[in-house]
Amino acid sequence: MPHKLFRIQRADPGTPARPVMLAIAGDSAAGKTTITRGLVEALGADRCTAVCDHRTGQFTRPVLVEPRHFVIVEGLLPLHTKLARACFDATVYLDPPEAIRREWKIRRDTAERGYTAEAVRAELERREPEEKAIWSRLGADSGPPACLGRTREGQRTEPLAITQLLLLYHLLGAAR
Repeated sequence: MPHKLFRIQRADPGTPARPVMLAIAGDSAAGKTTITRGLVEALGADRCTAVCDHRTGQFTRPVLVEPRHFVIVEGLLPLHTKLARACFDATVYLDPPEAIRREWKIRRDTAERGYTAEAVRAELERREPEEKAIWSRLGADSGPPACLGRTREGQRTEPLAITQLLLLYHLLGAAR
């Protein structure tokens, strides 16, 4: 119950404020970065700490991060262990229908990462068995701000906006 401990800690004005911790997990191209981008813009970049490196697709050395009011961790495995899950005030696992996720991945990786559609499909096929094994072990089978619901292509979708708005509501509630 990290949220209760969080509220107790914030109730004492003599202690430094602890940031609100949010984990957004899901498979590659599930929409993690899109959700995060809208949240960071809505909360204000000056209030959020974001660290990511998609250039290599490899694990890199840990980076010391000075937390701000909100810390959003997005990735494939932020919820992988019980200990990691206990660190977060709120967690989200994105699991879009597989056909849609594959379409998003092909579109993103060809447009932004320089891969051919064939190479992306081949990589998806190669990784499928190991991805299924990882997630099965985890048991994971006036209006809103204009920045909410915005996709990578600049279009707006209502389901994405509603999801981001619900997350904002809970993050801001945890910050009180």
